[in-house]
Amino acid sequence: MRGAFLVRQAAALGLLLCVSALPAACARPQARLQATAPATAAAPTVTRRPGPATKGQEAPDFSFQTTDGKTVRLSDYRGKVVLVNLWATWCGPCRMEVPDLVAAYNRYAPRGFTVLAVNQGEERDLVAAFAGQFGIEFPVLLDQDGRIRTNYPYRGIPTSFIVDRNGIVREIWMGNISEEAIKQLVEPLLDA
Repeated sequence: MRGAFLVRQAAALGLLLCVSALPAACARPQARLQATAPATAAAPTVTRRPGPATKGQEAPDFSFQTTDGKTVRLSDYRGKVVLVNLWATWCGPCRMEVPDLVAAYNRYAPRGFTVLAVNQGEERDLVAAFAGQFGIEFPVLLDQDGRIRTNYPYRGIPTSFIVDRNGIVREIWMGNISEEAIKQLVEPLLDA
């Protein structure tokens, strides 16, 4: 009897620790979308200074290899609306958002939209297999030493940065992003 009590106590403590350690990325995305001002087509005031990615400022450039060994830079996509997604295969919310990222990419790519999925610290073969399993056609980049965090700080993954055609950060989204949220944030930028 005492053993069962201790097991229940340990399980409850473990659950409490797990829940208290969850990052803000696990908050409900719908609530954040309603609290966020919608993206507008008007060009924002731009402050150009070095430092971390901040809404309304030029997105810091970065360069990483794809799973097939090509080097990709954010600046290669100037003129497109880019969703920079920071993620990992072990991350549950990251896995949940992949179908929505794929659907949004397939829907909006002809209009000048892309996703740059920047994997956080995992091996090339694992990431390539994951991308193949989910039918990912947009660039999947490998940040094996965490360099992106210097200019794209985040509290948890997934985190997405939406960059407009002029290279300006228009939105920072913490947590898994739905296709509907992408639609609301990206369509006005595509129509600009």
